[in-house]
Amino acid sequence: MTKRKGDVTARQIEQFLSGNSALPLGMDLFGTIVKALPYEVSRTKTLEFLTKHTYSLRSGDPAPPYIARLIVELKLAGATSLRVPRCPECQKEVPLLYAKSDTYLCRPCYSEQITDVCARCNRTQRVATRRDGVVLCGSCSHALRREI
Repeated sequence: MTKRKGDVTARQIEQFLSGNSALPLGMDLFGTIVKALPYEVSRTKTLEFLTKHTYSLRSGDPAPPYIARLIVELKLAGATSLRVPRCPECQKEVPLLYAKSDTYLCRPCYSEQITDVCARCNRTQRVATRRDGVVLCGSCSHALRREI
């Protein structure tokens, strides 16, 4: 069997995780890693993140989406004591797809934090669109589309 470039990083992640007592013995760790992280870039980022945040698989602390994917796949493969990252705002186990400062947020919490004054109605609302520096709320954005 020939080695592909991505196999090297997957093997490094496998070695990093192999001593983790939260993972059951005999688990196909390599196969699970490849399934959760099909692209080399996500494997490289995962290895970097896990090296800096060694307890991230068990803590439930906010983490990038690729870490959440890995945890979900490891849990499906039999790991029981891992925790999916929770949103730091609402504490829900939902995908954390939005980076804000030094953390990750779910979509509803991120949306709540991106409010601004609408250029059309002058109310502080969630930003629906920004065009050429003009901020519009959802109502005004829809109204403008109907007018055009």
